[in-house]
Amino acid sequence: MNIIVSDDSYKVYNDRVFLGYMGETNSRTIQMFFPAIWGISDYRLRFEYSDGVIYEIPVTIGEVTINGSLLREVGEIKCQWIAVKPAGDSYEVVAKSNIFKGIIKPSLSDDVAPIPTYEQSKTVLENVLEADSQLSEKLSSAQQAKDDAISAKETAQQLAESISNDKTIISANVESASQVLAEANDI
Repeated sequence: MNIIVSDDSYKVYNDRVFLGYMGETNSRTIQMFFPAIWGISDYRLRFEYSDGVIYEIPVTIGEVTINGSLLREVGEIKCQWIAVKPAGDSYEVVAKSNIFKGIIKPSLSDDVAPIPTYEQSKTVLENVLEADSQLSEKLSSAQQAKDDAISAKETAQQLAESISNDKTIISANVESASQVLAEANDI
């Protein structure tokens, strides 16, 4: 597929609208021809799907690679060429073309799932790492609670031994006092 953006950066001419088959894993390449915009080095091809999800794929050396993660639904999708420049943590669109359509056709087998996108994979990885971090914190807290319980048990055992020793001493003192009283009564 070839896409040509007019010199005024608005009108797009494409020789085909077919992007690929749903779930297709072999990459397709779109050749992009567009005017260079002064001060801009970041060009993208934007895809918008029926559910509102938008992907922006960088144009690298005049080409865009279409892979299985972009071929995620059957039907028409909206496409648009954009030129952007950095603006803090985001970017600013400097130029954009008109919206044109792309077509994704059904695959022969309905059981083919699309490859997750980088963003989806990154989100899953972040969730796994967060869960691992939370688990580590909970394990650390559980170990501390176990250590505290062992320490409390040892303290209770020492206290019980001390009480037992005190009872023995008290019993011996009571017995001794009883003998002294008995002897005193005999006098």
